Amino acid sequence: MLFYKTYGSKTKPPVVLVHGLGGNCNIFCNQLRQYAKHFYVIAIDLPGHGQSPKIAKTESFSFEKAARSVIDVLDELKIKKAVFVGVSLGTVIIHSVLTLSPERVEKAVLAGAITSHNIKTKVLNYTGIALKRVMPYMWLYRLGAYIIMPRRGHAASRTIFIEEAKKLGYSQFIRWFSILGHSDTIYPKMNDNAIPKLYILGEEDHVLLRAVKKDIQKDKSACYHVLANSGHLCNIDQAQLFNEISIDFITSRSVSAVS
Repeated sequence: MLFYKTYGSKTKPPVVLVHGLGGNCNIFCNQLRQYAKHFYVIAIDLPGHGQSPKIAKTESFSFEKAARSVIDVLDELKIKKAVFVGVSLGTVIIHSVLTLSPERVEKAVLAGAITSHNIKTKVLNYTGIALKRVMPYMWLYRLGAYIIMPRRGHAASRTIFIEEAKKLGYSQFIRWFSILGHSDTIYPKMNDNAIPKLYILGEEDHVLLRAVKKDIQKDKSACYHVLANSGHLCNIDQAQLFNEISIDFITSRSVSAVS
């Protein structure tokens, strides 16, 4: 069973927080207090991250398996349906939950989402593959952090991104990195477009912004909001605005396109 923490009252609507590669539930430190006022918050550590069990070397692993382990937490808490909020690679896990068990998802908020690969993400992946055996994983992780979040205004996001990744460890990083190249295969598998989804994108997310805006055009239940002066981890760069927009979306009955 994955490690998780809960915040707020069980009488309130459940919201599941899903972090990205190298992080843990602490990546949502700027959301927890505000969210707990409105929701019953379940912050999960993904396999191999934080205080969750490590992925064994001989264990088969995939995004689908990670998604099922998240669903297991809902079963443990006897929650039939929840809102999911994910960041970065956590959005791939949520897309996988939407593919495997869409009936468990009330709504989804996806920040710094990954929907498909482009030239930039392919170059990052190929570079990582070439360097992962000769470069300490934290050097590689730092390099990736500066490429994805290069601006001075992204400093806080980079720091949290890097500091939390130190807890991951080489073996677990390699297990996740081994499936990273397949992250673009999950979004196209979703076959239920009736579930409301809000994609929150940083205006300065030069790696993923354009791809996400293009990919979600065919999903009538998806809308997006672009945050100015914000990069990949927009939940940190513009925490207060992120909280206001996401809480409004979660508590609203309608879905409307925003920009």
